[in-house]
Amino acid sequence: MDIKGRRIRSLKRYFGPVARGDRIVLGLTSLSQHRNALLEMGFTFPLRIGETVLPAPSFGPISRYNADGKYKIHRNQPKETAYRTIEWHWKEWRGRYDSEERSKFVDVPYEKYKRTFIPPPSMELSIASTIGERTLLPEFCTEIVINANSV
Repeated sequence: MDIKGRRIRSLKRYFGPVARGDRIVLGLTSLSQHRNALLEMGFTFPLRIGETVLPAPSFGPISRYNADGKYKIHRNQPKETAYRTIEWHWKEWRGRYDSEERSKFVDVPYEKYKRTFIPPPSMELSIASTIGERTLLPEFCTEIVINANSV
């Protein structure tokens, strides 16, 4: 089965009959087209079986969530006071012509909604040698477990 979308919101369309808890493997067959992206992710060439990487957050919002997690903002709850530290600069005058640059760190209060941290799924990508009866030379696969959140 070929999946050609850039972003997949739900696996129901592709893996409807797969039961929760089953392991499935996704593979990439056209490695020559994706060589630069694979190098950016951290893979080495030639690819070695068993090599595993966690894609960098710089690839986009989904990769950022996969690596760093995210915050759920509770806009239905009252705001809370938070503090941001900034460096404050000013010129201190000593007489008519003499001055000295000064600075200090100050905490500036601001209001923000309460937030809950959602931990990252940390789905790693691995190199494998075969998928079922089909051999990918060399291939780039990831094994994922279907759970209640992904279906």
